[in-house]
Amino acid sequence: MNVNWNDIETYISEIDNPKGNILFLHGFTGNFNNKISFRYFFNEYNFYGINMPGHGNSKFLSLNELNQNYYVDLVVEFIKKNNLNNLIILGHSMGGGIALLVYKKIKERINKLILEGPANKAVFENYEMSKKLMPETYEDTKFIMSKLFYDPIKFFGTKEKFELYCLNEFNSLNTKYKDLKTLLNKELMQQFFDNIQEAIKEIKIPTLLVIGKHDEIVPYKATVNNFVENVSGNYLSLVECDNCSHLPLTENREILPLIKQFIEK
Repeated sequence: MNVNWNDIETYISEIDNPKGNILFLHGFTGNFNNKISFRYFFNEYNFYGINMPGHGNSKFLSLNELNQNYYVDLVVEFIKKNNLNNLIILGHSMGGGIALLVYKKIKERINKLILEGPANKAVFENYEMSKKLMPETYEDTKFIMSKLFYDPIKFFGTKEKFELYCLNEFNSLNTKYKDLKTLLNKELMQQFFDNIQEAIKEIKIPTLLVIGKHDEIVPYKATVNNFVENVSGNYLSLVECDNCSHLPLTENREILPLIKQFIEK
């Protein structure tokens, strides 16, 4: 894989004598800034992030690079380039699915997985919902953004602030990020989920599933059942979050000590 790393936005924060390495993989239309603040909570670890092509300020040369398989290979190359071992991958949504596929490719480098509302076959139960992640109207934007949060008005403080957020997202998704719609191709998504399903069955390291009980984008019950039924042994731990939707680590920072406990166990 020939990567021009000048085109790929990365975050590298290293310390002396780290306990290990944490790599954050963002969700669809997200970027590593979504979780950079966690770096200060996990301050005894090296912390890394990578923005997939088409996300953040990462560039792409063709639509072929806006592909989940390409993203997986890119993360593998990043890990090898930086010689990362004893690695903990924290993946949100699409990033959770990518984390599973990266694990399948380079198991020897990865110690633990933390999956926040991870992409999996349960998402296909409501493909119409997934399509709205690239909304065509402001109303669709408002609908899908309301599904990210358990109580968006409370989270943003006022209805006006939430509606301004929705407007900014609508404008951004239909300008800067409009090409990401290719990632929602039904056949491409189906292949992505099929590959994730095989990876779930191969999990043989401690894995923490963090999911909001009100998540409809990555359906809560179907996702929990999928992991419980397919992860063998005692590798799976669950944090099921009350009053949270698709962004539990953002909505409830009280979860962070539980994650730290999992990492240091």
